[in-house]
Amino acid sequence: MTRCHTASQHLLKQQANLVRHFITVAQRKKLLVADLDIVNRQIKHVHDTYFEELLGVYFVTDLSTDGISPDRFVCSPLHIDKENIFAGPEPTPSSHTALTYCSVAIRVSTILLDVWLPVSIRRNLHLVGSFLSALPQRDDMGRVYFAVIHAVHLLCQCRGIDIKHGLEQLGINVIPGRNTFYNPLFGLYCLGHLVSHNNKSTR
Repeated sequence: MTRCHTASQHLLKQQANLVRHFITVAQRKKLLVADLDIVNRQIKHVHDTYFEELLGVYFVTDLSTDGISPDRFVCSPLHIDKENIFAGPEPTPSSHTALTYCSVAIRVSTILLDVWLPVSIRRNLHLVGSFLSALPQRDDMGRVYFAVIHAVHLLCQCRGIDIKHGLEQLGINVIPGRNTFYNPLFGLYCLGHLVSHNNKSTR
């Protein structure tokens, strides 16, 4: 009887020790989760800062003020066929340069924002083959152009940006004929400017 009582007391003591241990583990877990939350917020802030710098300093979009002259990306005009927007940009050296910069900016943006792109889009954003020739054909330009369009819209969705509404917020009137969906520079412009506005408002 005494042996059973001693064993019972020993088990109760072990149970109490386990309870204290689990309480300690739960407290440490709570502290670690709080620390991770702080670190995640800091990382997000750094990524947002880099993203803002990327599109606001290095890869800048300049929209045409008259709706006639082409919009520019990193000072390179992107000549879009206004008669047939589905044909993609005109195969000019400046359009080729603008699309090249767009591809680089988008690939970096997806890393900073942790945005997944479908394989077909990622493949077309990696500039290889005939697109790198001195005078790429319209088909090559169109392939990259439509990959850029889809990627920009995915980035905008990730940031909760509606391009047409975003342009209106920024005081930019969308002139009829300048289709907001088929001009990726509108999306890049909104991403750069709205990110800057959002960051400043939360600091």
